[in-house]
Amino acid sequence: MARSKLRKLFPVLLVLVLVGILDIAIVPARLALAATLYESYNSGDDNTTVMDNSATRIAQTFTVGSSHSISSVKLKLSRLNSPGVVNVSIRKTDLVGPGRPTGPDLTSGTINGTGLTTNATGEWYQIVFSNPYTLFSGVKYAIVMSVPGANASNKLWWRRDGTNSTYAGGNLETSTNSGANWTVRGTWDAMFEVWGDLVGEAWVDDYWAGSNPGDSVDGHIFGYDAFATIQDGIDAVTGSTVHVAAGVYTPSETILANKDNLLLEGRQANVDPRPSAGSNRTAGSPSEAVVDGGVGNLGTIIKIQANNVTINGFEVKNGTRDLIFQGDTHTGTAIKYCIIHDGNKDDGAQLKNCTDGLLEYNYVFDIARPGDALSIANSKFHQRQNPLQ
Repeated sequence: MARSKLRKLFPVLLVLVLVGILDIAIVPARLALAATLYESYNSGDDNTTVMDNSATRIAQTFTVGSSHSISSVKLKLSRLNSPGVVNVSIRKTDLVGPGRPTGPDLTSGTINGTGLTTNATGEWYQIVFSNPYTLFSGVKYAIVMSVPGANASNKLWWRRDGTNSTYAGGNLETSTNSGANWTVRGTWDAMFEVWGDLVGEAWVDDYWAGSNPGDSVDGHIFGYDAFATIQDGIDAVTGSTVHVAAGVYTPSETILANKDNLLLEGRQANVDPRPSAGSNRTAGSPSEAVVDGGVGNLGTIIKIQANNVTINGFEVKNGTRDLIFQGDTHTGTAIKYCIIHDGNKDDGAQLKNCTDGLLEYNYVFDIARPGDALSIANSKFHQRQNPLQ
């Protein structure tokens, strides 16, 4: 009986084993096929930087052009004998000089250095990161490498341009004391490619503040498609949906809705807030996604800077200018199902130079004079069902 059961189970066990093996084999290839090349420097390859000590660190800094996730990097490497495991991570940079690596790893991966080519000209190798991480536009990051098993007999080389480097977004840096101090190699750049994807949708919850990059939070990955601030969620997406959970959000700067086709969806999206319609929504309720400009002493709390932006289901309060504002020429702006209140000097919401704008099912109150509850200027729009109190 036991053998019979084992025979029946054997094909299933074999499939599970094969699936596990295939997963290990195909993940790097799958990422390579699906990913997009973003930042890179792969010209002028004329020299190397060596890893010949366990305390040695090499870092190549780079500046992000447009926000995207990073899922892997490709580096041009070679080796002598058996250096062992190669650790590669992404870190932030500080504000000192050209920007040195600082802080903890944002994401990381490894490659077997003993399996690399021994040809001195090197080959390109992909290092897949354990968790994707979102890199933000205009920010400088560092690719940091360490080889714990490196010594005088077991070395790793990272190819570089050491004579006429033309990469303006960063530079190569080295450390001989495990990253405690860095030496800037301002005329050198290592060969690197950054691979990743734009994020489709993002989720925001103030409860996640204090989470570490790569943490699993409610089925999402913090720092990739999950964030604690609304602006980080906007910055991460291509121009799709940012889901904002109930909570109190207190931005220190005006939130910039600057992606075309962006949907900011609060916890109460599509729920009518109007008392005249018998709504049960209450300002300040734990069920609301509250965006409060008072803590940051903001004028405008949300500024719209793109086409087809929709703000749906928020409570927006406490600002000294137009609480929600669009000033440049855009089309398709929609503000709906929002509670807007406590404007101290200007309008609750103003759309200016907007074509095909929409204001509907908003509840606006306590907007101080001379401000208007809702304001339209030089626009073609639709407005309906916006009772004031």
